[in-house]
Amino acid sequence: MLWFLLASCVPIPVIAPPMRLGAVIGPTTPVPGNVSGPPAELNLEAGIAPLGVFPDLRERKWDPVVGGVLSLPVLNDAPLWRLGGYGQVRYRAWQYPVRGQRFLNAGPDAAIVISAPLETGGPLSVGLKLGGSFEYTGWGAGPSIGVGTDGGFLGFAWGEWSIGLQSSVLVRTTGNGLATGWMLGLVGNSPASAGIALVPLPL
Repeated sequence: MLWFLLASCVPIPVIAPPMRLGAVIGPTTPVPGNVSGPPAELNLEAGIAPLGVFPDLRERKWDPVVGGVLSLPVLNDAPLWRLGGYGQVRYRAWQYPVRGQRFLNAGPDAAIVISAPLETGGPLSVGLKLGGSFEYTGWGAGPSIGVGTDGGFLGFAWGEWSIGLQSSVLVRTTGNGLATGWMLGLVGNSPASAGIALVPLPL
């Protein structure tokens, strides 16, 4: 399988920083008199978590993240996709060692989110997101290999990984006033990685 992929794929060098990833969904409720906006949103978040590559900081309390977010309407046919950026700070208020270099941790987080609609070219939206998460966290350093019939990755990973649940409340400006929302979903960290991505040739 590996030799077949090497012969039928284009190798592309890849370097990825330590990332904070999230997929959260929930209802959004405009204030009275503001009828714009979908009844629910799916937010896809990806940010850089720079402290995740330092072994001496595995038991840190603070975790800053800077990244981007794509908001997709749910249960609404209007073209209300939004694209923006965010800055977040998470405080690990509680940590419990499970075994080895793995922990359970929980704590609050706060983020400033700035976004704009993709299709309509409307005004910028500025929001404040307050929430908390519960996560299972570990540390990894070593080869990272994943191959399949549709390509693969050969490389090395270093840093913190995690998976957990996040709940948050979002308040943001809109063209007609303020909108609020409650979000729930999966969040996690991926370690820094470097290697070769194998992209299949179009045959």
